[in-house]
Amino acid sequence: MFSLLGARVTVLDLAEGQLEGDRRAAAHYGYSVRTVQGDMRDLSAFAEGSFHIVYGTGMAYVPDAREVYREVARALAPGGLYRVDFTNPAVEFMDASDWDGAGYRITRPYGQKQRRREDGAVEFRHSVGDIFNGLLVREVRRRAEALGMNELEVGTSPDNANAVSFYKRQGLADESLTLGTELGKQHDHHRDDLRGRSSPGSGCPPDRRPP
Repeated sequence: MFSLLGARVTVLDLAEGQLEGDRRAAAHYGYSVRTVQGDMRDLSAFAEGSFHIVYGTGMAYVPDAREVYREVARALAPGGLYRVDFTNPAVEFMDASDWDGAGYRITRPYGQKQRRREDGAVEFRHSVGDIFNGLLVREVRRRAEALGMNELEVGTSPDNANAVSFYKRQGLADESLTLGTELGKQHDHHRDDLRGRSSPGSGCPPDRRPP
């Protein structure tokens, strides 16, 4: 699509078959495309600031989204746009086998972080916190470096009150960030309760806490 609109497009994929399909499509529709076989966690084949738009997908196949964010941050030009898609983590591992005749049932615990499919492929679940906080931390660090600040002055965690304040001062977020942070904490707390990992003082009765 980007090529048809006149953009110079580079496609990176681990599978040569996918890249061959991209080249065939380009030849059929009469546009040019550069294809590179590689891992999205290693974009060293591209110079810093190479792209104005990075369109990412397939994040279920990497265990740590931050590895991809780090590489994209380096390859993306200043002011560039990064667009990435994720499956809703609540239904990450749902597939056709979960259909029971009336609906698709969530049959795997949210705490399960990876699974191996029948075809041998391994998929990973990324929590909402991993997805958004990873992006925010990358941007905060970039802006902090531009201002001559170090990480300790900003705070290394998006849940840190100083970091939230910094986001707002730099125009990175509004009050919704604070709300999102609190909702994330509530979500993680509820998830841990469901998994039976409540910590002392969490509201879980002592006789129901795990040993």
